[in-house]
Amino acid sequence: MEHLMTSEEVAELLHVDPVTIRRLVNKGELAAYRIGADYRFAPSDVEAYLQRQRISARAGEEQDTEMKTPLDPLGPFVRNVLQGNGRTCTRCGTPCPTYFRYCFNCGQQFTEET
Repeated sequence: MEHLMTSEEVAELLHVDPVTIRRLVNKGELAAYRIGADYRFAPSDVEAYLQRQRISARAGEEQDTEMKTPLDPLGPFVRNVLQGNGRTCTRCGTPCPTYFRYCFNCGQQFTEET
């Protein structure tokens, strides 16, 4: 059996406050054993957490094209609006991408000729 570490030991190891360690446990990001009112941590669980937090450096390589945040799907929309691709609402004059059925500013429905 591995030696289990306290919240304070893990906090000292990671150079954070013990409250941060408890928050990570409560959010489900760091696995722990509940012993009475305290948490105990297996070194392998702390190492697994650290591996999930690792950001690898890629010198000279292009960034991944996969989505990384919930806002990434907005990229094509913003690009279309900024480049002027699409149609302009006849009511409010807002440029909207062609794949929108309604103006996102005023809500007017587009017709096929708009």
